Amino acid sequence: MRRRSWAARAIVFAMVWQFVVFALVHEYAAAWPVAWRAVAGLVGLAPLAFAMGMPFPLGLARLAQEEPGLVPWAWGINGCASVVAAILALLLAIAFGLRATLLLAVALYVFAAWVWPARGASPTG
Repeated sequence: MRRRSWAARAIVFAMVWQFVVFALVHEYAAAWPVAWRAVAGLVGLAPLAFAMGMPFPLGLARLAQEEPGLVPWAWGINGCASVVAAILALLLAIAFGLRATLLLAVALYVFAAWVWPARGASPTG
């Protein structure tokens, strides 16, 4: 199994986990103390955050092997995208909700995994 497909599957699994934990916490934990609700939120989001952090290091390792001269560009693009994405995710979550924002994120990660060519494949087809 390719690492990128494993990473995409981990993101989907973590998304399902987050939705289950969020639904349970939303239903049962409203009366819990704030500290316990924060722990429940961390338990719900940590697997998703970990899984969404996997594609960049995996892609960077591959890029370092195939096109080492592009590694600084990858770091720069990642830094810029991280700043823009954090602000955009907050605005999207406020406007459309956390679930919609997370579903969009998963769709973008799956799309990125899909368009990244397999090793040895020609980028032009």
